[in-house]
Amino acid sequence: MPGAQAMSALGGGRLWQRVQVQPRRRYLLDARVNVMRGLVNWSIADAERGAMGTIEPERISEVISDVVASQSGYLAVGWRPPSA
Repeated sequence: MPGAQAMSALGGGRLWQRVQVQPRRRYLLDARVNVMRGLVNWSIADAERGAMGTIEPERISEVISDVVASQSGYLAVGWRPPSA
């Protein structure tokens, strides 16, 4: 995602953004995330495959994904906070 962005959601919600990229190139997600409670699942994916992980609560975490290749020219970046 271009530049720094702030996103928030209620418990059990989903944060999602589709980003246009150059097709047939490789990308990675580098983000700093502050999780107040519960586990947050994240993902970055092209239409076919991607990378995902989990962030632990009560600390600022830096997420660096595996490299994801984009065939379609778009990547979907998502975050799912825990249920309330």
